[in-house]
Amino acid sequence: MLVGGPAMIYGICGLAAAHQHSMRGRLNSGYVECESDIELLDILYYKGKILSELQRCLVGEVMCEPSGLVAAVGLIAMEILCGNKEELRLHMQGLEALLRVRGGWLDVPANVSYVWLVSTYIAAVWTNSVPPSAPSLSPELLIHTEELKRRKAPAISKDMMSNYTKVGASLDPELQKLIVSVRDLIIYREICHAQPEPLSAEQTEQITALRLNVEYRIMFRLFSHAPYIPGDPSDKIQTTRSQKAVLASLLIFSLTSMMILKHSSAPIRNLAKVLKTNLPSMDSTPSAIFPPALEIILWTLFLGAHITLDSDDDGGGSRGWYISRINRVAELLGLRRWETVKSALERCFYVERIYGVSFRGIWNGVLLEREKVLKGLV
Repeated sequence: MLVGGPAMIYGICGLAAAHQHSMRGRLNSGYVECESDIELLDILYYKGKILSELQRCLVGEVMCEPSGLVAAVGLIAMEILCGNKEELRLHMQGLEALLRVRGGWLDVPANVSYVWLVSTYIAAVWTNSVPPSAPSLSPELLIHTEELKRRKAPAISKDMMSNYTKVGASLDPELQKLIVSVRDLIIYREICHAQPEPLSAEQTEQITALRLNVEYRIMFRLFSHAPYIPGDPSDKIQTTRSQKAVLASLLIFSLTSMMILKHSSAPIRNLAKVLKTNLPSMDSTPSAIFPPALEIILWTLFLGAHITLDSDDDGGGSRGWYISRINRVAELLGLRRWETVKSALERCFYVERIYGVSFRGIWNGVLLEREKVLKGLV
């Protein structure tokens, strides 16, 4: 348990109060507290106390400890429960200022960072903005992970160690960096899982720190910028629709492969909608799409099918929707057998122990669809 000062206590109590009122149906979307609302005065009280304590951190009266960040996260979570988007934007800006004063997320316990990440994700969906300060990685951790990969990476699949620069060649440089970061996270995690003894507390903390950093960077790119225009001299990083699909897939992959969120959870279903909305048309001719980009699209479609039920009316698309498009992309790539499909997936991201059974089942669905076409049943 993280022990902290009054700011943390106010944050936890305020969040508990907001949750209780929400469960009783007292909070409507866009709710703003007022002193005349006697039943909800506790929310107003705790928010005032939290803001007062955080203001003391910002002006330098007290040091911003990890407990102060817990309070800030509690404040954001309270606004999420209240459905107040305008105040949520202000508190996100306040968190950004708090991070600048504190010097980032260095030495903040991973469980605190994770609660913050989930709150930030929900806030990003609502406000289309993310604070620009990613959870920090210590220089010692970066040196350690690089050394571990250098010594033990040969034990990992050669395909997983392949040149991701080629796969991401049709993407802009910043997105290529994200792809490499996700690859490095997978390699480090798989090295740790391959050891005979259980993961140590330090290894778990290191994996969490790496994951939080890369997931935050993906969220920042997905929610904070305008579409990418090749050759645009602007300093603004911009993103095409197909690249948004890749970003959504990277985030889905990290959240689900780490068993952080269930496939049926609201954040994953929302990301499935982002993925489906931004996937490029499958009507293009082979020459119109760069082959490595097609492999990434194939991977995003498999991932979409993996997290989607056979029938899904919530906007994420049914599994059959993804299977028909997997069939089209596989045809464009000339893929006929599971072994060649698996090789293409491994050039993106594929972990056999997590996805083996599911992805083979999806491919069997593709083969079944092809068989129906040959028999004239569809």
